[in-house]
Amino acid sequence: MREDPPQTPPGANLVFNAARGPRVPPGAYAVRLTKGTNVYTMPLAIGLDRRATFTIADRKAQYDAAKRVSGLFGRMSRLVAGIVQVRDGAKARATGLPESDALRHELDGLAGDADALRKKIVATKEGGAITGEERLREHMDYVIRCHHVGRGSPTPYQIARVNVLEHELKDVENSFGDLMKGKLASANAGLKAKGLEEITVRAPSASAGGGGGGAAGARSRKHDRIAPARFQRVTRRSRRTRLNERARAAGAILSRRSCRRPALHERLARAGLKSRSNPSRGLTIRNHSILTAKPHAIHFSAVSQPAAGTPPQSP
Repeated sequence: MREDPPQTPPGANLVFNAARGPRVPPGAYAVRLTKGTNVYTMPLAIGLDRRATFTIADRKAQYDAAKRVSGLFGRMSRLVAGIVQVRDGAKARATGLPESDALRHELDGLAGDADALRKKIVATKEGGAITGEERLREHMDYVIRCHHVGRGSPTPYQIARVNVLEHELKDVENSFGDLMKGKLASANAGLKAKGLEEITVRAPSASAGGGGGGAAGARSRKHDRIAPARFQRVTRRSRRTRLNERARAAGAILSRRSCRRPALHERLARAGLKSRSNPSRGLTIRNHSILTAKPHAIHFSAVSQPAAGTPPQSP
């Protein structure tokens, strides 16, 4: 069993390893099933594999290390959310001021400084892994992968690597704090003097979750996304079902089995439809108003009803 994935800040690339949470350590748990007003609870005990070469204490240490990295992802997400609010707020207020206004230049500089801090945390170059750009978020994703794969106690190098990344994250947090106390406070004073709305930083929702690079404050799960309609596959059975409905409306009955019977040609002739294939090898009926895909393509073409006593014309 795994816990929920950590909340990750949005960037140009996906952090695939952070799309899942850490494994729960061995212990006693309770499984609860709720159906309407009925609640069913059953105990569940999770233990170690008898072939494992590590102890429960080692497994607990690995779990604590993974939870620590998840917490750093949360701090990173909140920091990026605040930086983006300052950057977007400064840009939005600068567009409403004249180009010669000193406050506009001050807001443009504030937006540039905020975006520079954001680029220290997440990769911003489009192109995926081809660009090779890696920032704090991408380095943290490699670390959490080691904790997800490892079963025993974390290595000293893994612990030291997390300490280094946490120190770098703390430096960016301090820089953003100085930006808010300095340039942001000065810009808000200028906005207040002109009677404009000040730039405020709101904390993201505490209930937000989801890993892989979803926006802060929004739950993002890879398996919850619906693919576009052009990427959805249509099975042969559903395609055949639609063809049967069209054929039934024309007075014929089509199916994989009946399409290979010569007797169907007689029924189609009585219904006013013309066959253009060998009866012994299957049936293909054509009509320009219906387009289907091969190899089970069936098209329709209406012909005049033959006179009484006149044998059907061959194709």
